Amino acid sequence: MGWDRFNIRWVWTSVLFIFVLTGCADEEVTTAVHDEQGISKVEKTLDISSEPIRTEQADYTFMVFLNGTDLESTVDEETNELYGAGSSDLDEMMEIGSSENLNVIVQTGGTKQWLNEEIDPTQNQVWQVEEGSLTNLADIGNQSIGNPQTLTDFIVWTIHNFPAEKYVLNLWNHGGGPLGGFGVDEVNDLDHLSLKELHTALQDAYDQTGVIFEVIGFDACLMASLEVAYTVSPFGNNLVASEELEPGHGWNYAAILDGLIQNPSMDGSALGKVIADGFYEQAEEQDTDDTVTLSVTDLSKIDAVLNALDDLMEVATPDLQTPSDRNMISGSLSKAESYGGGSANEGYSDLFDLGHFARNMTKDYPEADLLLTAIKEAVVYKVNGETRQYGEGLSIYFPFKDKQNFSQNLSTYFEFEFSEDYGTFIREYTSGLSNETDTINIEDLSTGDDDVFTVQISENDYESIEHIYSTLGYYLDENETEILHLGMDNNVIYDPDTGIVEDNFTGWWPGLNGQLVSLNVKEETDAYNRYSIPVVLNGKDVSIITSWFWDDSQEAGGYYEIHGAWRGLLPDTNMPDKNLITIKPGDEIIPLFEYTNEETDEAGVMEGEPFIVENELILEDVEVPAGAYVYQFYITDYAQNELYTEPFIIDLEE
Repeated sequence: MGWDRFNIRWVWTSVLFIFVLTGCADEEVTTAVHDEQGISKVEKTLDISSEPIRTEQADYTFMVFLNGTDLESTVDEETNELYGAGSSDLDEMMEIGSSENLNVIVQTGGTKQWLNEEIDPTQNQVWQVEEGSLTNLADIGNQSIGNPQTLTDFIVWTIHNFPAEKYVLNLWNHGGGPLGGFGVDEVNDLDHLSLKELHTALQDAYDQTGVIFEVIGFDACLMASLEVAYTVSPFGNNLVASEELEPGHGWNYAAILDGLIQNPSMDGSALGKVIADGFYEQAEEQDTDDTVTLSVTDLSKIDAVLNALDDLMEVATPDLQTPSDRNMISGSLSKAESYGGGSANEGYSDLFDLGHFARNMTKDYPEADLLLTAIKEAVVYKVNGETRQYGEGLSIYFPFKDKQNFSQNLSTYFEFEFSEDYGTFIREYTSGLSNETDTINIEDLSTGDDDVFTVQISENDYESIEHIYSTLGYYLDENETEILHLGMDNNVIYDPDTGIVEDNFTGWWPGLNGQLVSLNVKEETDAYNRYSIPVVLNGKDVSIITSWFWDDSQEAGGYYEIHGAWRGLLPDTNMPDKNLITIKPGDEIIPLFEYTNEETDEAGVMEGEPFIVENELILEDVEVPAGAYVYQFYITDYAQNELYTEPFIIDLEE
């Protein structure tokens, strides 16, 4: 490939990496809005004063709070049609529909345009799903999805009109975990439900009905966290949700409703298994199964998990004052499976699997083993994709990577009630990190007789080292001032007993179908590494998510596997995109690279040479072209301090 064919696309550095997962600020609920035609939509309420629509008690009433938002209204540029994820799931529901023993009731809203033209985007509507059709039950005007009263009214009205022995509440849309909460209403100023507001909605509904849900589910990203489980635990028997991002197809509603009709007496844990298995089978069919998670949690066991967490925090918090112990705790977290955004170009979610974190701490804290046991008893069933094998089913927010936003994120986090002991722990932890501003010290930087680059880390810093990466850049000009950055990898040799780091560069670097790309590490485990590759896919900026699997049977010692493309945290909402895009033949890909000029301090993004995927997209190491390269070690410690070593210059000849 020829570097002279690159086109420069300038993006100011101050903008390039500011992607932060935080909950949107609480908005004043809009009571009247105007659509593009200036039509006013006035709020109404669901009326429960009249006689119930159905008086006979069914076995189950399955409620879906369906906030379509951009998952529904985004235009697919290939087909020029709406993405229609919500309408697609309604189609799945209509494959089965309601029956004598099953009521399927859906509220639609929060969306500017629906693929299903029967649905009115100017207002919220309530529907009964029948086999092959939707029956309109109520037109209730514009109601903000982010107003707790909207959810409360839907629950109370549905229970009044469709009595059942057991009830399910499924919340469908974006999920942002403990910080981002649930939903984005694109009609009402991108309003959302924080966890505090979600608790308010469920508490008010319970006060009016006394109903405990058999299942509370989230067909949304990142909602299988301990904080979410604790928030909903007074109001349900089981939580079904995903620790990780969910692919756009979400749950398989035909399988769920068919399961309820075939076995109407099943309890919530059995239904949760049906939901999880159907979800995973559909992910396998659509080739999105590598990265999925879904867990079924017995909410009656959440107090035991929380008590075990508190016991661990009580003994671990004092150890935060000791650097070696703090590093041990940080190391346990750093090695735990993480979810959502995990790199600078995607943003940081700082969500970690609580069970994996606890397992990593068992050597030093017996209380961690008790926490792990409590989690395993609470999570009664789960499915995990090939690259999500370490997850135990419940995540937790831990302020770790997103250091510059700790204050804002913690302010959001402490708006809802959770564990006081855990709150004290993360306050102490972040305070310690904020005070640790010492740089990582390097005692020696040299090149050996065998042309191996070597760095000697100061002995005082051995215990604090979190990650060591190699970074590679290509000089675009003869004066060696303009650098095209090819990203970073952990392909280095490090001896933690001596602090000596050696390069392992062989003149090869990852490429997509032969085109060099910029690679960024998302996560490192014993079985695989996960990476993100910034590209333009069919005109849209995305990250291609891929993993390297260690495999001694392979000549290269392993192999890459591409999972799909992800838009990261959405700029208007800071919610993670739910859609993992499958890359297909005919797609156009343009690799993206950071660019810097050492003389002028200019920085931006460069577009590589476009190419069309002909058969399949393959990531493999390719030999880099002749030229001058700059090689550095990038070192981070557990306080998230970082160091780029002085560069080594590599001249590769033809």
